[in-house]
Amino acid sequence: MRGYPARMALRESRVEAVIAVSDLEQARAFYADALGLGPGEVEEGGVRWTCGEGTCVFVYRSPDH
Repeated sequence: MRGYPARMALRESRVEAVIAVSDLEQARAFYADALGLGPGEVEEGGVRWTCGEGTCVFVYRSPDH
């Protein structure tokens, strides 16, 4: 690609989705129950769920969302 020194091998890497929500408790219930991810791991600022092949979803509270 023009202007970029090298290509990233993103398609060959594990990634983590980071999702901002306005109501962390409501989102936590949705991800745990509706999506079947279980309780998740509470961390400073949010909750992380481990998914397949070492990927994760991290949900955090943001008053702007």
